[in-house]
Amino acid sequence: MTVISVIAILLCFALTEPVLAAGAEESALAAEYSRGAKQCMNCHKKLKGKETAHHVSLSRMDSSAGPAFPKADGEHYCEACHGPAAAHTKRQAGGGRVPPPMSFSQNTPAQEKNTVCLVCHDDASRSHWMGSPHDIEGTACVDCHGVHAEFDPVLSLTTQPGICYDCHEDKNNAEQADQALHIIGNDRVSCSSCHDPHAELDTMLCINCHQQDTETFARQSPKARVFHTTTIKNNLSCLRCHNGVAHGVPGWVADIKEQQQQMDD
Repeated sequence: MTVISVIAILLCFALTEPVLAAGAEESALAAEYSRGAKQCMNCHKKLKGKETAHHVSLSRMDSSAGPAFPKADGEHYCEACHGPAAAHTKRQAGGGRVPPPMSFSQNTPAQEKNTVCLVCHDDASRSHWMGSPHDIEGTACVDCHGVHAEFDPVLSLTTQPGICYDCHEDKNNAEQADQALHIIGNDRVSCSSCHDPHAELDTMLCINCHQQDTETFARQSPKARVFHTTTIKNNLSCLRCHNGVAHGVPGWVADIKEQQQQMDD
């Protein structure tokens, strides 16, 4: 290596070092946490059109029951989900503020929002999320879950259908509400009783209510026992035979009701 080459390398390093230092300083500032939730609540006491932000103190998110809970020591509460927000607390020259690293806005891609949620919510009940219909459709966890609410509406059998109907409007009809075999929102059956929102459709969830135990098999015809045994063994769809029972009133039920009406008349 010549003397000129050495000088050139040293000169290059001298010129780039301030740039690298400035970049590192900006990164450190961006990664700095604020003074905590109290500072957040000075501005975010109320969210537009939604539950107030301080309701998070009444929700499960407020718990410090485990090391990964937002309120646990070292987890930074609001910023456990929204990211280090010290820069967000400072007004800019024009009077505005830079957004927090994660704002969960409508413009934020669902995958980015869900990545934050899955840092903690990665247990077995969410293990089939990737590739599920909701994942493929670009549904974000916060599209369904009210994370700041004292009681998350989607976790209640009574209020859950209203959340689901925001997208699945075709299932919100009079037949489903009053006459269907599975009446939704009656404190006994709701959408998630049959549908796992974090996985693909699995009609084997039917046996959570329609148990196929020895006593049940004993009441069935030999042909039905063969069909049900094969279905369970091979994880086949119940709807291969019981088509039309999920939503609305199946034709055979309507026929029975009509016959019953004629007999009553």
